Amino acid sequence: MIEKVRIFSKKPLHGLIKIEDKFQIYSEDMEIKEELPISEREYPLILEIHVDPEEPYFRFGNPKGAGDLDRIIFEFVELITLIFKYFIWGYEHIETLENFSDQSFRKLPKIGEPEFFQNLRRIDRSIEEILVPSYWEQGIEKYYNLESGEKQTARKALKLFYDGIKLEVEYSSFSFISMISAIENLISFYCKEVKIKHCDQCGQPMFKVRKKFLKFIQEFTGKNDAEINKYLDKLYSLRSSIVHQGMLLLSDERTLTGRFEIDPVKDDYWIRINTTLMTRTILINWIISKDKLYKTNLKKQTKKQTND
Repeated sequence: MIEKVRIFSKKPLHGLIKIEDKFQIYSEDMEIKEELPISEREYPLILEIHVDPEEPYFRFGNPKGAGDLDRIIFEFVELITLIFKYFIWGYEHIETLENFSDQSFRKLPKIGEPEFFQNLRRIDRSIEEILVPSYWEQGIEKYYNLESGEKQTARKALKLFYDGIKLEVEYSSFSFISMISAIENLISFYCKEVKIKHCDQCGQPMFKVRKKFLKFIQEFTGKNDAEINKYLDKLYSLRSSIVHQGMLLLSDERTLTGRFEIDPVKDDYWIRINTTLMTRTILINWIISKDKLYKTNLKKQTKKQTND
């Protein structure tokens, strides 16, 4: 059956996003309150999605119940927020269809991966419509075809990433931690076969967590130089200060204390933006990549670090 639902975006969609026999997304013809600031506008989109308890693509449990449809839609919305780079949220069920509706919208042009990621800030701030990367079909197909253990891990990381997106405006410290936790979730999965010694006194794992974190990010971003290593080390230190010392990012500190002389743009704005970009890149590369060499190399490196 085809479930027709309404979802929302901060950017308009001027075309059709579709995978044959799986789903299609198009703009709903509704009046937009143009007098609102761009940041407050909501653009309704229509999602038609094939949901079948016997079909392994969009499935959550068997037989399908009302709760299952909620989870299928929420998971899909979180995935396309990751893939398309624009925040998609909510859903309202409209009706159940026997077949996909005929739509005459143009197919959206694809943007090359380097431009899509490198121009993140420019695109988000100046382009007035949803754009799609060249890998979007591959990313969605690979996600839904992950093996069971990988799928559960990806699902948790995806949820953490999505929560980070939702929290970034009002709770930037929590958003930052959600992003880092999404990466750490993937690291834990890949290193689960490594036997870790624990401290007899406090029970904490006795291995170089920071090195494992840095190495994993280097592997899945393709970057490994002095500048990026210094930046990653700063990120991990910031993460530790927030988690273990109760520190807040300066943007949250300003809200809490009313010390408006603190300039979050100057001090931690770009750190938050770059962390979101980095996490998005890692999750997408992790989902798309089926190369077992990543797993083998990382486990070998982690075992070596454990024994250092």
